[in-house]
Amino acid sequence: MKAVMRKRKRVSNRKIWPAKFKTRAPDDPDREGSWIESKASLNACDEGLEDLFLRDWHSSVPDCIYEDIKELCEASDDYQSETRQNVDDYYGNANARLDDRKFDPDSDPKFGSKVSRVYEKRLTASMLKDHLGLPRQETKNLSRVDRRILYIANLDASYIRALAATATYPQAAVLREAIWNHVTLQTALKVKVPPKGYPIFRLEFHMPYLALRETVTPLLNKLKSRSRRRLPRRWTPLEFLDIRTKHRPNECVYGIHEAQISIVVYGSDHSRWTAYGFSDTEFNDFSCKKPEDDDSGENSEDESDDDEYSEDPIAADCDDGEAVVESNQPIGDPREYFLTMVDHRMKRVWLEWMEIIRQIEKSADKVETDYSFILDGSRNTDASLIHAKKAFDLITQLKGLLRRVQDCFVKMQYVLDDFFARDGDVRYFADISRPVARLPLHNIQMTCRELKHVGRRLKSLHQNCEMSYDILVLRLNVKSVQLASESQLINHKAYGLNLESSKVNAANHDISLETSKVVLAAHKIAQVTFSMNQVWIPFGIAVAYFGTQNEIFRFDRNSTSFLLFFLITIVIINAWIYLQRLIVFWAGSSKLLRRVSASIAAYRLTPRALNYRDWRQDHICLSRATSLDGI
Repeated sequence: MKAVMRKRKRVSNRKIWPAKFKTRAPDDPDREGSWIESKASLNACDEGLEDLFLRDWHSSVPDCIYEDIKELCEASDDYQSETRQNVDDYYGNANARLDDRKFDPDSDPKFGSKVSRVYEKRLTASMLKDHLGLPRQETKNLSRVDRRILYIANLDASYIRALAATATYPQAAVLREAIWNHVTLQTALKVKVPPKGYPIFRLEFHMPYLALRETVTPLLNKLKSRSRRRLPRRWTPLEFLDIRTKHRPNECVYGIHEAQISIVVYGSDHSRWTAYGFSDTEFNDFSCKKPEDDDSGENSEDESDDDEYSEDPIAADCDDGEAVVESNQPIGDPREYFLTMVDHRMKRVWLEWMEIIRQIEKSADKVETDYSFILDGSRNTDASLIHAKKAFDLITQLKGLLRRVQDCFVKMQYVLDDFFARDGDVRYFADISRPVARLPLHNIQMTCRELKHVGRRLKSLHQNCEMSYDILVLRLNVKSVQLASESQLINHKAYGLNLESSKVNAANHDISLETSKVVLAAHKIAQVTFSMNQVWIPFGIAVAYFGTQNEIFRFDRNSTSFLLFFLITIVIINAWIYLQRLIVFWAGSSKLLRRVSASIAAYRLTPRALNYRDWRQDHICLSRATSLDGI
């Protein structure tokens, strides 16, 4: 009994496309009304358009879908207010295409109906809003809409508001997730079939990738400015790769653009379904490719004007060389249509990855060739250190680029592996029996195999880059150790020289001390000699005077007069010495006084001193007048 229950449970969990989707479901007019209008009627009119569309209810838990899309719309409003653009400029170019067709059960089952509504080839946001606001039911002038294909290139806030204003209740949740996945560069390839509730299937394909393009340098500021009101896509210049530009080398630079392709197909059955396609193509508007070099654009416009031939809007910009999907021979099966679109887009993604890997491989080989003598250590000169630093900078930048590329590629690889796993969502397409319908699935599998080869090349590039990086780090470390050793030897020699210099300085200091002692002794001797001269010179003068025969002054020559004459001579000599010192002191003082006088005279001529003098005189006059009044 338990084995039977396990078997039934295992069978019930198998991913099988429900048979109810193959039969037309009854019409439900209540679900065709505007979701925004129905919410506004429930006393929610105080909220804005984005709030009504993005949230079904208020919660204390932050909603990432609400926050991210709301931030994009507010940034677009800020850009509009700053630039003061009018409504037409704000809506931007006509980047939308709409294809509405009626289901005809009598037509060829391989293809859908050719009965379609007539719209403009390209629609602005306001035009798209008007067309989506029309009833999908058949009217006098309009056919019924059972199959809708909507494609928008470079989705912005104006198109988001147009979709939000016209979304029905079943479309609201689908559009919210589809827009958020596209805005935030999410990766997904899956099928959603609700086990209960309102029966709606959903086929989702969200694939971010990196596009390598030549960009005109003067238009980079314009590209950054336009990105403020559009999706937050990053552009990274790659000057360090030294890729040779093909057009206008002096004005163009290679760079990597973030891009996203999103396809969502949902419906209630095979006869009534809607497909949304969002794609980033704005980086092609800033390409360096000359108009005369691109004749395909003119041919595509001529073909688009032909009523008998029209490309499917979701697969129209696929430039992989394969046959495009003819919209006038529409695919009626939603799963077949989804696989066909994914087939075309996966080939586009594969080509983009191939170009990036090719250019990175060429640049990596060039770096390895130019700096091979550094990597293998064949040269060990002083100039090699400069080259090693240059190679290290290049490989560091290349390593960062490879890390970013690999992160994006690995996410895609995980999603594809999960889809094609034994229990993956690919099982929802197992019941498709027509060979033509299974061909896109086979092509997708082949593209995934090619992408695995690209992944191996990318992994090999990353490993080689890591190896070169480690070798350069080792070389630089060895060179650093050598330089440190040489510096240590030089420092040791300098220390020895400093030690010898210290010894010489110590000897010179000793000599200086001895010299100072000699000078001090000589000074003391000079002082003693000067003191003795102050005594002996007067004594000698006295002896010389008293020893003469002739009398100059009349006084008695005895011991008393000799002693008095000796003392008077000492006093006169000391007075003369003191007078000389006093004259020198007064001469220096007079110079100082002259300098001080000159400074005072210069200060008196300053505006501050003159103002103070005038204020002082006014104060004295006022004081005198006050005293006279008192008297």
